[in-house]
Amino acid sequence: MAIAKMMKFTLYTAKSKENNLLFNLHKFGKVQIDKMTLEDELYKDFFKDGVTSLNSSKIYDNISNINYLINTLTPFEDKVSIIEKYREGKPYLDYTELSKIGEKFDINKIYDEVKFEDEALKDISSQILTLNQQNEDLDRYSNFDMDERELKKFKYYEGTIGLLPTRNFDKCIQDLNEKELIFYTEEIGNIKEDKLVFIVYIKEFKNEVEEILRNNGFSKSNNQIHGVPKNLVQSNLLKIESLTNNKKQHTEKLKSLTPNLPILRKCYDYYENEKSKEEIKTNLLNSDKFFVLLGWVASDDSKALMKLLDETLGDDYFIDMEEASKDDENVPVLLKNNLLNSSFESITQMYSCPRYNEIDPTPFITPFYLVFFGMMLADVGYGLLLLIASSIALKFFKLEKTQKNFMRFFFFLSFPTIIAGLVYGSFFGDAIKIPALIDTSKDIMTLLAISVILGVIQIFFGLGVKAYMYIRDGKLLDAVFDVFTWYAALIGAIGLLLTSMSDILPKSMGSVFTAIMVIGMVGIVLTNGRQNKTIVGKLVGGLYALYNISGYVGDFVSYSRIMALGLAGGFIAFAFNMIIGMMPVFARFTIGIAIFIFAHLFNLFLSALGAYVHTCRLQYVEYFGKFYEGGGKPFKPFKSSNKYIEITEINDK
Repeated sequence: MAIAKMMKFTLYTAKSKENNLLFNLHKFGKVQIDKMTLEDELYKDFFKDGVTSLNSSKIYDNISNINYLINTLTPFEDKVSIIEKYREGKPYLDYTELSKIGEKFDINKIYDEVKFEDEALKDISSQILTLNQQNEDLDRYSNFDMDERELKKFKYYEGTIGLLPTRNFDKCIQDLNEKELIFYTEEIGNIKEDKLVFIVYIKEFKNEVEEILRNNGFSKSNNQIHGVPKNLVQSNLLKIESLTNNKKQHTEKLKSLTPNLPILRKCYDYYENEKSKEEIKTNLLNSDKFFVLLGWVASDDSKALMKLLDETLGDDYFIDMEEASKDDENVPVLLKNNLLNSSFESITQMYSCPRYNEIDPTPFITPFYLVFFGMMLADVGYGLLLLIASSIALKFFKLEKTQKNFMRFFFFLSFPTIIAGLVYGSFFGDAIKIPALIDTSKDIMTLLAISVILGVIQIFFGLGVKAYMYIRDGKLLDAVFDVFTWYAALIGAIGLLLTSMSDILPKSMGSVFTAIMVIGMVGIVLTNGRQNKTIVGKLVGGLYALYNISGYVGDFVSYSRIMALGLAGGFIAFAFNMIIGMMPVFARFTIGIAIFIFAHLFNLFLSALGAYVHTCRLQYVEYFGKFYEGGGKPFKPFKSSNKYIEITEINDK
């Protein structure tokens, strides 16, 4: 339950061993390789920066091609339900076997075949789209049974088709008829507020006709109709039918290629791993015959690393390995926690990874997070739903590591939720009557007091962790000045408040608490500005630090949200039950059941989300501010990062 001790090593070996070594280190999966520079004069004389090989280009091309194949074929693959997908999980594969599959599979053969079918399919889809668009345009001419090209055969007449505003139609036609300019007029159809019309007129009066039409808002159709519209539509439909049949053939062909998807996904992961090995070469320093590697490994894994190097390199290497300095800012941080605490590591990592010389706050988050979340959700029914859902997922689904941790997170949180629900007497609100230790409708002040007391405990615990870190580092006076003075001031102030507000403590204790508080405050003023150079600066710094006691008051009050969220979720559940209870008996046991299920699932989601967010806030703002800084660099092992499969050799180590 701590930050793993790290070893820093520099490895020198023959250039000829590079590929084999990187393969085995990647397979080992427990070493971080950092980028080396030529700042050291020794390196400048003998080495040059690492560069990727020409093989990189081929790897990138293969990844691109495989990704195209997967994206193209996946839509034609038989669909699997979400439940079945998680039950099956990712296929497990031996690291060496994955390499064999990737090296042997011929990507180009299937690529050419899929590319041909895909392009044919896209071309057919484009043609169908164009024909459908043409039919949409021709649809407005469905009542027009003449081929517009026939007009060109006439010597003395000419025709035009276009849109004429309905409000101007009668006037326009009347003007044309009065001047005997038109030979024939036909209304083809209506388009919104316009009429689609066909007008035949005498050629020698073309200019006069066009002027009248223009004055009445006529707009000529841009569509070039080469045939009778309804015949063209029918012809297009026949073409679409033929293309659709052709499309089905190409679709079936692509579907017949989907059995290649499993091996393509394995090849994708293989080449992604090969890419990571090529990219890591830029972190190395090279000469013609040697290369240098700078790495980090957990102390517990250092013996396994040495064994791997002996097996891979024999006697042809030199390694300089030393324990990492706790004050080295470049040391990567690896968290090692038990099953319970590791489920809460995501809470720490969302804030910031601890620095190597800090402590891992995760074990100190876990108990408080459990209690606070449970009190905020606080319902036996909701806790049982979380317990059942997470248990089923962990038992019957093949989940990835992060998914398992997420499910375990809610699995553990379900227990305090059930316990708090029993204390509050809440089982889907009041749907199932159970006795309550605390009546949430009456004992609000009790809940408020419990919430604030829990806040005091957590903040005092955080100060205690800070004192431990000072003492661990040999800074006993810093622990006294920055922690114990605050303990005295806060304990004295809280004790004085309690003696004045209740009869539990004798009034005579007030003077004792006053003295403790004064001692603490004086200590804060005299010591908390000690980093300043002048006496005045030290006193001003101390007074400013003492002013921050108001911040502690705000911190304590902030914990009242534990009570508020617990009551809010419970009252919403009670309200839903009341609404259902007001329904007639028949409706209550029909639609009422559906409303009950939906309403409580909705309330569970909102309440759990609120509990998650606000519990995190209490850790990050009120708690971490007392002892935790963060800003460390997480350990990033050189290992397989797989999208479609799980590597058994890495996971089993």
